[in-house]
Amino acid sequence: MKLHLSSMQTPFNKPSAKKNTTKRANTFGFYAINGESVVDFKENSKKESVCDFLEKIREKNQDKTIVIILDNFRSHWARKTKRQRN
Repeated sequence: MKLHLSSMQTPFNKPSAKKNTTKRANTFGFYAINGESVVDFKENSKKESVCDFLEKIREKNQDKTIVIILDNFRSHWARKTKRQRN
């Protein structure tokens, strides 16, 4: 049996999504290869929350070299965040 599907079609019914929370999840995670990983949940993703999370990473990995990859989310590139990560 051959199926000819366009990029928008599937052979199945469209799945339904159920919302299990009324709040937006702002999950921050740091995976340490050599050190201690850190996970935290914040009320928002503003620069203050990012800086607070960077402090937690440093507290848990005081004597380690830390490499962090950030995307272009605005709070990742705020002046306050840049000062904190240095």
